[in-house]
Amino acid sequence: MDYIKHAVETIKKGAEEAADKAASAYRKSELRKELKEMYEALGKIRYSEIKNNNLSEEETLKLTSEIDRILREMSDIKGEVGKVCESCAEAVPSDCRYCPHCGAKLY
Repeated sequence: MDYIKHAVETIKKGAEEAADKAASAYRKSELRKELKEMYEALGKIRYSEIKNNNLSEEETLKLTSEIDRILREMSDIKGEVGKVCESCAEAVPSDCRYCPHCGAKLY
């Protein structure tokens, strides 16, 4: 009986860990998508400002604050190792100097 109980607990624990990992992976995916959209919006704003010689920092600061929030949340997600590439928003080991996904220099 103890063997069966132990086996059930082990399976249950494994299923819970798998569910947690899946939820974390899904959230990271959503954050990557959101981060990419923020970077694109920031780039469009800066392009427009430079082209029209009308530099307005308000919207830029708002977007950079949101980007920082997303990056912090991504690094706080359980299982996240290292840092996040600012170019492609992929998780990168902390000892990398260049992103293994897109090749961008990491700072």
